[in-house]
Amino acid sequence: MASGEIRLSTTTMRQMPVLAQSPTPCANSAGQGVLIQMGFTDAHSSGNSIPGANHTFVMAVDPTTGAAYATRGGPGSGPGGGPGIGPLALVTTSGPYGPGFPDYGSVSGVQTIGYVNAPFNQVTGFLDAYSAAVNASGSMYMGADQNSNSYTGFVLAGLGFYPLPTPSMSAPGYGMDYKPIPNFTCPKQ
Repeated sequence: MASGEIRLSTTTMRQMPVLAQSPTPCANSAGQGVLIQMGFTDAHSSGNSIPGANHTFVMAVDPTTGAAYATRGGPGSGPGGGPGIGPLALVTTSGPYGPGFPDYGSVSGVQTIGYVNAPFNQVTGFLDAYSAAVNASGSMYMGADQNSNSYTGFVLAGLGFYPLPTPSMSAPGYGMDYKPIPNFTCPKQ
């Protein structure tokens, strides 16, 4: 496996995975590599804002160009979420963060998580593959438990940020664990 390559394995989990720690993990707080941030927007259900709750998503920022790429999940994966009447599939998406991305323009906060010491195209490839794997898994959106915030937590853990950082804003469901979810790991450098 090439240095900095991110790989995918699928496991059935009932608890947040404890990722193998290597002497030189991809995830770091030293400012090396691709910047990883958690974005916050108002949480919605049936098009209505949920007071005191936030929706989260993950952004990766290219250290060379400043270009941002993001991934997010939700019931329908768009602004305002789905209809709020279940059961609903947990739908995820990833792509360039800019006009056309569901959360673009509605951010109420951004939290720096750390850095991934891997090429930007491998980090964005990870976000795309993770989103596709979750969509293919048939995972259900379960309101305050399995939701966009739990998706954010699993993406961050997959990038090597474990234990999970505490969100700087309210994010119900963040860090929750439930059913089969793809587990990505970042191999030794």
